[in-house]
Amino acid sequence: MRALAAAGFLLLLLGQGPAPIRAGSAAPPEMPAPTVSVSFSRGAIRENDVVRAVIWVANTADLPVTAELHLSSPGFLKWQLPNGGGKPVASPWTLGRIEPRSYRNWQLDLHSGAEIQPGEFNLLFTLVYSWSAAGKSHQAFVTTEKALKVSLFGSDNIAGIPINLAGFIVPGLAFWLVLGVFRVHWLVNIALAEKTLYSVLVSLAILFLGDRMQWLEADAAIGVSHLAALAAVGGVVGLVVSGLHHAVRWTIENRREADRRAATVEESSDPLEVQLEKLLRIHGPAPQPLIWELTVGEERYFGSLVVTAEKQTWLIGWFRVGTAAADAQTRGRLLELKQAGKLAEVVQLARARGLPIVLRTGIREGEWDEAHATDDDFRSFQSSAVTGRQSAPASEEWEVLEIE
Repeated sequence: MRALAAAGFLLLLLGQGPAPIRAGSAAPPEMPAPTVSVSFSRGAIRENDVVRAVIWVANTADLPVTAELHLSSPGFLKWQLPNGGGKPVASPWTLGRIEPRSYRNWQLDLHSGAEIQPGEFNLLFTLVYSWSAAGKSHQAFVTTEKALKVSLFGSDNIAGIPINLAGFIVPGLAFWLVLGVFRVHWLVNIALAEKTLYSVLVSLAILFLGDRMQWLEADAAIGVSHLAALAAVGGVVGLVVSGLHHAVRWTIENRREADRRAATVEESSDPLEVQLEKLLRIHGPAPQPLIWELTVGEERYFGSLVVTAEKQTWLIGWFRVGTAAADAQTRGRLLELKQAGKLAEVVQLARARGLPIVLRTGIREGEWDEAHATDDDFRSFQSSAVTGRQSAPASEEWEVLEIE
């Protein structure tokens, strides 16, 4: 009995059907969902280049929409209308009305300048659209991205160097090339790997100074003109360094040549102290006493110093500076110069103070143990005739200059 009652109740419910829609209620409004698609004529752009972009927008809804396109791209890339006389396209770009269940397409040109930033970039296209429904305005957006490769000279690198790092190589490379052209002699001893490292260091120094002095932008975009400017700066720095190098070298060589000419010893005209000063100045410092042995043919000669000037080799005897007439200050200065090995300055000061410089022991001939002293204060030989030379440490008894 109860089962029959339950079945009858279920049949009653099923027979009523769906509940009727109340008067005055409406279906929810349709929301348009346009689609946007972007196609590039090429996937890469170079400096001073143009890439054509075709933009498609489809409205599949039953309502019209009004759209504008927001263009997001690197600052060195500019959008222009085709055949628009170079007039740029401002973002957002108004597309206008798109009818229901229709589509439209537009063309834009993407221009690059002389200076670019190489790399991979994602360009963002944002379609903002609006529509009206049930007396109300609505707005929404849809986005799409497009990859674009930016390269200089159509390549990622120059001679194996990444384009992005070219600014850190080019100035230093130009610097070394100029130094090589002007034959800076210390450049020869630097290996290629070291030159690459030094190129980076020189480039960093040039970029730092240029940025601080505001005549070079270290973080500027890369371009042919920018790389040329960097190379020019590196070349100018190389010219300055080369010029300074050769000027210093020329000055030193001229000074040496002048000293060499001034040190040409003429036994017939120069006094003993003048000859001695010239030879000591050619020789340079002599901080400790030595006994020098020269072998010329089968003969042996001994002296306190050996000096080679031009094509001659000079052997010097042993001398004494008389200080009986010198004051304590002068004698102290003479001892100080002698202790430093500056014997030419000792002779120069003695001459300036009028102190006597005399031969103490002349050149010795023969075997050392049996050698006899000559009266020669100096003796010169043709350098080609000298077959041997050697030296040995000596006591103060055999110092070049003795100061009384």
